[in-house]
Amino acid sequence: MKLTIIGTQSVCQSVHYALTSQKNKKIEFHQIPIKHEEDYFDNTMMTYNDLWNIQISDAICLFGTWGSDDKNRQWHPITNKRRQAYINQINKFFVDIAKSYDTKVIVFETATMSRCRQAISGNKHWKDENPKYYRMGLNHWTYGPAKFCRPRSMNRLEKFILDNAKYEPQLTEQFYHHKWKNNKNGKIVIMTGLENDPTSTMPGPEFVEKSVAEIRKHTDKEILIKPHPMSDYESKHHTMLNKHMSLKDLAPLLYCAVLDNSTSIFELTMLGIPCFTTSANFGYKLGNTDLSKINDIYYSDEDTMQKWWNEMCHTEFRENEFKDSMIFDYIQELVE
Repeated sequence: MKLTIIGTQSVCQSVHYALTSQKNKKIEFHQIPIKHEEDYFDNTMMTYNDLWNIQISDAICLFGTWGSDDKNRQWHPITNKRRQAYINQINKFFVDIAKSYDTKVIVFETATMSRCRQAISGNKHWKDENPKYYRMGLNHWTYGPAKFCRPRSMNRLEKFILDNAKYEPQLTEQFYHHKWKNNKNGKIVIMTGLENDPTSTMPGPEFVEKSVAEIRKHTDKEILIKPHPMSDYESKHHTMLNKHMSLKDLAPLLYCAVLDNSTSIFELTMLGIPCFTTSANFGYKLGNTDLSKINDIYYSDEDTMQKWWNEMCHTEFRENEFKDSMIFDYIQELVE
């Protein structure tokens, strides 16, 4: 197998470290060390040798998303030098090159299942938790379009508990004996994505209006809207929550949540709140994708939840695991 590493972000550097530390050198590799920093905008980004290495690689590896049409993610050398815009453009550039050669794309992104720790701690950002985890999938970053590693055993779930020992009681309870804790007389919260984030299946305001319209056909329960913490979304027609409110504080009020492709599914599920999701969401297998059934929530049983949590812990890996040769087996699984 041959890999070409695109960029120098933390997780890319971790994989590069693992590759350079190989004893038997079974995996060939090449790195294109671009940096998403303004000081490097005038540097040569790619050579003929880089292009040739992409062509002969089994996969390229890169961090982040691409494909956003939002103006805030359209890079411009004068008017928009935002890092997110540069990543959006450069990732699309390399993904298109890889596709032209039928070279696969291993995509790293920020945490998935490990975000459930925030439901216990009350922290509002995944970066506030340690150890750090990064998502790894083939050709995309969302659950629907991407391919993720298959569960091999329960070992990773058990390891997650050991690696996060301070949360052991709560993790053990919800992983192995999941309890739904929603308020049957509670409220419905609709959570919007970030405006310029390509992970959403539709713009946030459109998702809100469509969801509200469908919900109102079936129930008069109070509906709350919680924007993404970095969103500018506001509405005078709906009851808006403080976008920085923690889900841990919100949970006691809730009957259920309505999500697009939000990774908040992990916090809410850890809190015992059922979620209606789109098919691209990591929680779609839990059986609530049809808002016409808002009054008839499907509550997955303990066995189903244990299998789901175990599957989800195979979507991400600790940063130090990316530095270890063990990660090669998982990369090989995705590429084959």
